[in-house]
Amino acid sequence: LGGLMGHEMSHGFDSVGRLFGPDLILKNWWDKETSRRFDERAQCIGDYYASFEVGGRHVSGNGTLEEDIADGAGLKIAYQAMIATRGGGSD
Repeated sequence: LGGLMGHEMSHGFDSVGRLFGPDLILKNWWDKETSRRFDERAQCIGDYYASFEVGGRHVSGNGTLEEDIADGAGLKIAYQAMIATRGGGSD
């Protein structure tokens, strides 16, 4: 459940969510450097997923990018929450 909640929450900070301000009005609230760094890191994830083959065809790494990022973020958030509830660090 934590992974699902983290997944959905992370969409507010992906390449689509970053285009909306807190009032849900279309507004890019990231500066250029943050956007550049996000795009650079996102490309690594897209390239990774594009290396997978299913039925002899490569996965579209860019076509699934937002969901792939959200999956990873959701797992990380859930793991950090689990560690925090056990009194440990979140590394």
